[in-house]
Amino acid sequence: MDRQTVEMFTGDEENKLRRPGQELREGSYEPLAVKRSWIPKAGSKEKRPLGVPAVRDRVVQTALRNVL
Repeated sequence: MDRQTVEMFTGDEENKLRRPGQELREGSYEPLAVKRSWIPKAGSKEKRPLGVPAVRDRVVQTALRNVL
């Protein structure tokens, strides 16, 4: 949704992580909208939805998973 790639996120991680970290501590963190893509089901003509979170949200999810 934010049109940011992982490559664009790298390089200035410290500043890009400071704000979400502060928001998490304050309880004001709001994830961005999830990009919805439809991918084919294996062995079928049907498609299933796939939600792709923004890079920032994936980084936050990974950090929280590591802490827990």
